[in-house]
Amino acid sequence: MNERECADPGAVTPEDVLAYLDGDAPLHVVEHLTRCAHCAAAAQAYRDAEQGLQRIFFRAVCPLPQTLGEYELDLVSPDERQQVAAHLRVCDRCTGELRTLREFMAGGLLPVRSDGPFDVVRRIVASLVPPVATPAFAGLRGASDGAALVYQAGNLLLALEWRPDDRPGRFALVGLAMQEAAPDESEDRDVSDRPVHLISDAGAGLIERTDELGNFQFDNLAPGAYRLEIDLDREVIVVEDFRLSR
Repeated sequence: MNERECADPGAVTPEDVLAYLDGDAPLHVVEHLTRCAHCAAAAQAYRDAEQGLQRIFFRAVCPLPQTLGEYELDLVSPDERQQVAAHLRVCDRCTGELRTLREFMAGGLLPVRSDGPFDVVRRIVASLVPPVATPAFAGLRGASDGAALVYQAGNLLLALEWRPDDRPGRFALVGLAMQEAAPDESEDRDVSDRPVHLISDAGAGLIERTDELGNFQFDNLAPGAYRLEIDLDREVIVVEDFRLSR
């Protein structure tokens, strides 16, 4: 730090500035940064560098989505809560994920009431399975041969297909949710008239519902990365990070 430009040379060290960014600085450091433009600019430069590293190494140092959910539901320890709160101050992606989670909770998705205490909805991430072209997906709205990207979560299959929309540069996303024969009744899932959430990488969300056959469709979508979630009472089936592109 250039002492010739500091309002009070030697009053703070680089370690003090880092402690300030973490919210752990003593009062005299906070007061100094409030009145010293040079040290305040240095603190902002540190913050910008940290945010840049966060964007480059996203998920290498970010809390897991499950941890963010437990943080919002106040199920983490005080120390872990402080760590997550400090991370959210510098990570736009995790802040966006938490904002989306809060929007879902405000809509009644989490938590849900059972006959007894509150239960947390299970989030199940669907896995991409090898491409198929089968009559099983002949019900996919508008599909000519039943070919689509297929994701699976337990006995639930989810087919997704996107195609150019009528508007230049935009897409339509067509989907079909269906379940294979369940080994027992506990795995039966009703896929009709279910909310389907489509969340863009920027955090914007759209909602449609499945019809009686499990079909759904989103129109006028911009190219980019999306996450799709289907609410099935006590489960939310998630398709993570797929991209609409030509």
